Amino acid sequence: MQGLRLSSKVASVTLLQQNASGEVTPVVLFKSEKKKKRRTTVGLRIAENVLEQLLDAGKETATSYRRRFRDSSRAKRDGWLVDMGPNMFKAVRDGARTIRLERII
Repeated sequence: MQGLRLSSKVASVTLLQQNASGEVTPVVLFKSEKKKKRRTTVGLRIAENVLEQLLDAGKETATSYRRRFRDSSRAKRDGWLVDMGPNMFKAVRDGARTIRLERII
């Protein structure tokens, strides 16, 4: 069974073997480890999801702005300063695109 690729959704793989007397016995070949439950109060789950999305959006905004800043600096002299307004606008727009209301609820 080495080298077998299983989906993360597979909980276990069991092989049924028959011995000499005819009895069928299960042999567990693979069993996934249980994941720990998230310990969050029910009322705070929405707030947790919102905060997580805001953090992801902030990360995306910073990454996008950093890339645009670098490109502007390389394109022209003091380009980062000249293009600051449009670059900030586009970076914030990219960050806002990562927020999905469907994932909050």
